[in-house]
Amino acid sequence: APSRDQCTQFDVCPLVWEERPMKHADLGKEDDDDEASRSGLQWDRLGGCVWRIPGYYKLHEHTAHSHVVENAADLAKKAADFVVSRAREAIDQRGRFAVALAGGGTPKPVYEHLAMPEWAGCIEWEKTHVFFGDERCVPPADEQSNFRMAREALLERVPLPEANIHRMLGEITPESAALAYEQELKGLFRCERPALDLVLLGIGADGHTASLFPGTAAVRERERLVVGQYVDKLAAW
Repeated sequence: APSRDQCTQFDVCPLVWEERPMKHADLGKEDDDDEASRSGLQWDRLGGCVWRIPGYYKLHEHTAHSHVVENAADLAKKAADFVVSRAREAIDQRGRFAVALAGGGTPKPVYEHLAMPEWAGCIEWEKTHVFFGDERCVPPADEQSNFRMAREALLERVPLPEANIHRMLGEITPESAALAYEQELKGLFRCERPALDLVLLGIGADGHTASLFPGTAAVRERERLVVGQYVDKLAAW
């Protein structure tokens, strides 16, 4: 992951960098009333997005790594250790850790592991912001709510400020909830395409992940950050 002075308006948190010279004129219009813009730097509210760095344009490539574990208990421990390492790295480099949680049965033991006293102190929770990759269109106290599961397994068991929990509003209409969450993401990061430090995902037997089911319109979406999607096989949003 890059240091603070390596992010650009094109990518917030890339993993591997490749750089080439770029003319200053290609950086976009500067705001003459903004001292930070005149100097070529602009920070987001969460402290991790630099929009302009005169002289360079940086691209990134993602590298996949697979880790095989022996059982569910080993998965929970190693996944929790990975979350802690990414949190420390992000806080050291950008002053905050932005993570998206997943729902379902697989990540719950990971959250419970992170909430254990010997683990909870490994993350600076006051510098951590929690988001959600998807949510069922139900109230937050509903048994099907991803937020409720994460809250009971982790969020209410660690010293995470309430203001740092960014849940999807499953109790309102799907389109309104999607639009509100997209606006919240853009407002917090002050980027059109915000990127998080870590996104936890599961995968279903049919290949769906983060409520992106094969054959649905959401899979083909290329502009919106968040969309409401009715899933026929579940008869639910």
